[in-house]
Amino acid sequence: MRRKERVTLLICSTWLGLMASVVGTNPPQDCADLFATGTRQSGTYMVGEPFPYQVYCDMSFLGGGWTVLQHRQDGSVDFAKTWEEYQQGFGDLDGEFWLGLDKIHTLTTAKSNNILQIELEDFDGERRYARYGTFSVGGSSDNYLVTIDGYTGDAGDSLTSTGNDGRNNINRQKFSTKDLDNDGNIGDCSSTFGQGGWWYPLACGQSFLHGKYNCHLSSSSCGRLNGVLWTGWGGENHFLKKTTIIIRPADFTGSDAPQDCADLYEDGIIESGINAVSDPRVFVYCDMRNHGGGWTLLQRRQNGSVDFAKNWADYEQGFGNLDGEHWLGLSKQNQITGQKTYSLRVDLGDWENQFRYATYNSFSVGGSSTNYQVSISSYSGDAGDSLASGGNRFSINGISFTTSDDNNGPNTANCAGNFGGGGWWFPDSCGRTMLNGRYNDSRRAQGVHWDTWKGWSYTLKMTSLKVRPNNFPVCPNGTFGSSCSDTCHCLNGNAYCNHVSGACLGGCVDGWAGSDCQTVSVPPQFGQPAPTDETRNAGESLTWTCQATGDPLPTTTFWHERDDLSATSTTETESGIQYTRSIFSINSVSRGDNGAYSCAASNIGGYVIAKFSLTVHERPDPPIIDSGLTTTSTSIAVTWTFPYFGNLPIIQVQLQYREAAPSGSWITVTLPDSPSDYNITGLDPFTLYSIRISAENDRGFSDFSDLVNVQTPESPPGKVRNLRTEGSVSGSQIDITLTWDSPDPENPKGIILHYKVAYGTSEASMGTPQTTVGNQTMYVLNGITAGSTYIVQVWGVTSAGAGEKETETIVIQPIPNPPSSVDVINARRCACVSGDVTDKATATVTWDAPEGDNGDVMGYHIYYFRGETSGGRETVTTGGLTEQLENLEPDSKYTVTVAAYNSIFTGTESDPAIVYTPDGCSSPPTNLNAVESSNTSAVSCTITWNAPAVTNGDLTNYKILYRWTWNRVPEYTSENAIESITSDIVMIDATTKTKEVGPNKKLSVRVAASTCHEGEPSVELEFVCINPSTAPPPPLPIPDIPQDGITSSYFKMDIQRASSENGPICCYQIIVVPMKHEETLDTLRSIGLREATVLTSSDVSAAIRGRELPYVADAFTRPIEA
Repeated sequence: MRRKERVTLLICSTWLGLMASVVGTNPPQDCADLFATGTRQSGTYMVGEPFPYQVYCDMSFLGGGWTVLQHRQDGSVDFAKTWEEYQQGFGDLDGEFWLGLDKIHTLTTAKSNNILQIELEDFDGERRYARYGTFSVGGSSDNYLVTIDGYTGDAGDSLTSTGNDGRNNINRQKFSTKDLDNDGNIGDCSSTFGQGGWWYPLACGQSFLHGKYNCHLSSSSCGRLNGVLWTGWGGENHFLKKTTIIIRPADFTGSDAPQDCADLYEDGIIESGINAVSDPRVFVYCDMRNHGGGWTLLQRRQNGSVDFAKNWADYEQGFGNLDGEHWLGLSKQNQITGQKTYSLRVDLGDWENQFRYATYNSFSVGGSSTNYQVSISSYSGDAGDSLASGGNRFSINGISFTTSDDNNGPNTANCAGNFGGGGWWFPDSCGRTMLNGRYNDSRRAQGVHWDTWKGWSYTLKMTSLKVRPNNFPVCPNGTFGSSCSDTCHCLNGNAYCNHVSGACLGGCVDGWAGSDCQTVSVPPQFGQPAPTDETRNAGESLTWTCQATGDPLPTTTFWHERDDLSATSTTETESGIQYTRSIFSINSVSRGDNGAYSCAASNIGGYVIAKFSLTVHERPDPPIIDSGLTTTSTSIAVTWTFPYFGNLPIIQVQLQYREAAPSGSWITVTLPDSPSDYNITGLDPFTLYSIRISAENDRGFSDFSDLVNVQTPESPPGKVRNLRTEGSVSGSQIDITLTWDSPDPENPKGIILHYKVAYGTSEASMGTPQTTVGNQTMYVLNGITAGSTYIVQVWGVTSAGAGEKETETIVIQPIPNPPSSVDVINARRCACVSGDVTDKATATVTWDAPEGDNGDVMGYHIYYFRGETSGGRETVTTGGLTEQLENLEPDSKYTVTVAAYNSIFTGTESDPAIVYTPDGCSSPPTNLNAVESSNTSAVSCTITWNAPAVTNGDLTNYKILYRWTWNRVPEYTSENAIESITSDIVMIDATTKTKEVGPNKKLSVRVAASTCHEGEPSVELEFVCINPSTAPPPPLPIPDIPQDGITSSYFKMDIQRASSENGPICCYQIIVVPMKHEETLDTLRSIGLREATVLTSSDVSAAIRGRELPYVADAFTRPIEA
């Protein structure tokens, strides 16, 4: 399929240099593109656009156009590589290598549908293959997820088998290496099985093509499934010598099932080498350059490296190396020569480098049932006919094959055993040739002989047998085509021209292009000015222009990295020269536009590429603060990286830090240039700090980095605070209880593990320090001697060590005597001040200082409790001889004692004093209710309630609070005139009250209970009783009539507005009664009003002229409408 010694390495410094020998209309994406443009020589080429990379192309195997992804042949390259190495690729493209996952991803995405073929060969030279109709590899973000399906072949399916519940199927699996495990197996398949990278399925799979090499050797130390294996062929111990992984687009137009080397030649394959032909496939060596090409080799001898004295089985299967000396094998010769009518060519060479040949226009080998009987005729050549002439005695025509262990010829003496040991078609005379005899054996009829040229005593140096269809067209040197009328234009000469297709091995001569080198062309060239490198600030615009000439007129394409870009192309003519102009613009450049660009101009004569770049300036990205920062108790060493500079140098870095909780103000440190570390000092121990960083370039500051919280370690604590002593005596035993407050309350330096306490009558006499239980801030000193002086030391301990010692000198003073004359009086006679049930009482305590030696009395403790038991005793401390006790419960008994204290002891308590606090406020009465009752003349409201839940003393009475409101409010009435408040007081033994509700009234009610003061009233019952009826208003006062307002015909009265308390006033009536001079108002009551004239307020003009008519006015309420 490919031979290292046949590879031509094509390495070029620029695209243009490469394309001098490879012609095409578009830059090649893979080896199939190169094949389509006329490239026919296997080797290393550059593919990929716009950033090419090297691949090995197999241009002859199975129609050519194959891109090789992997090749192993001799163990020269270790495949136990890292993830990064498998990404980038490794090895030698001319030998063993892995192309690289990134390149494989690019290859399999440039074309949508690719065929994968895996060629396998074991250490016995046997070959098998597996083909998959679908194959692609994802990108790095998917860990190179593989898609594969559609197996055919003879090696067994070791990649996509659906057995074992699909646990051996690599389809949709990610790539794994020994340092990055992406497989679904609970273990690590790569590390366990050979350490090679692969797409390992859940069960680790059935193929290990990247395992350890040479595991077939007894000296190897390979474990199970550690070698180069394809378990579908031969199982777990069938180790492979060669593996090759190749891909080609599924729509490739070359031959995929050639019958022989002639078919391959007619498809344009003109490179000699090993290939696969026929079906089932047979590996053969194809001679594509000699004597018109298209030859399939059956035998070759050239250096004696292979012993041809073989048995029947060897001659039937074949032996040797197809690249060198070999016998193809009778079964394969039968398969091939049975497909068409073939001619045989025998090439001979002596040791003086003279050459002869013999051709036979008809040749075939029969099947095994005929013992591979040969059919041969029609000689021509210059070596003489040593095969088909001389009649039955000398001609091999119709003769079966014979080996030293199986004589099938007419001579009973076994010619193979007697003459050279090699198998052949021996006639009755044993024939005139022994091409399979012993090499370099000059004995008569024992070596490699062709009797009709050199005779039986000359052994030949070189022989070869090769076949080709006898109708295979052969053109004179330098021509091609069906009539041999087309002229070859091959760069390397006419010998490299395919006389069927005109394809040239090595490319076309200058000025010619196409797969057959028959198209006259001028390769493209760029005009001036070519695009150049550009720099823009983010948000700015950019335009590049690319113009190129050529014949035919080239097409131009802009690329950014590996992405083709949309550009505007036009055809222009200037000074008689036609060119293509393409314009590519970006309205607002951004970060994604950074990078390498190219403009490719291509026509059938080739293509050229101009490369340039865009640098976008922008603000830098936020720095990334490293994890695991180094800290001390007072410092943090901050390190960071800059993920992106914005394509500009960093001018300065701003580092900010502050305490995380509670958040304080940021402290800013400005660092010039672009440092990547800073040591923050002067910090507090055991403190959580927040840190953030911003970087600045010429475009401005970046956003701040993500906030990082770092806690400084602990340090030894400071001194304990408020060291206090309190003594106690039990019989003759004096104990001193030490208490203290923890150190550093605002800024703790760590977690206190425990405290240490040391004491003695002098520093020299201090014993071993004692340890507290946990971080308890109390310790009892036992066995203290009265009247002595002690030195006490207390210090805390954190994980960072012991803190500062607090030292106190203690003088053991006497126990104070009880104070005398303790008295308690109430500060107020009534505790109910605000009317709230929560009002408290206050009492004043007085006492005299204790008598005798009490030491240095520092103050007094007042102890008091409510009720009969002291369980809830409270304490108040003071320095004087009087103290006021606040927040006492009213109507309660309190017991009070007083004790003096000095620096060591609290003295004996005084005799108890008793005080009874005054009454307090009652809570509101409960269950307040009101029931309305009515008769024809009035509405009554009966109010009931229950006693308060809390009385806080003796109840004296209840106060009922009434709020009166008009039922119907006149229009002229203001808001303040519609409500009035009244109250009733009832004795404590009454819990009911009936109240009459007058006309046009609504009644709302509350009730309050009183002790020494009125308590909080109940919630108001609003509008509980309503009297909707109305009544005549109260009489109006008689108005005064000014004398100067009286005339002979009228007088004016100002009538006061009537009260609306009994209902809204609907109108006023004026009753005019004629009176005599001697009559008075009193006499009117007996006269009657028969002669009265009734005037309404709207009809005041009805008065009779000339009469002295006093006016009586009255008002009427509006009747209630039904």
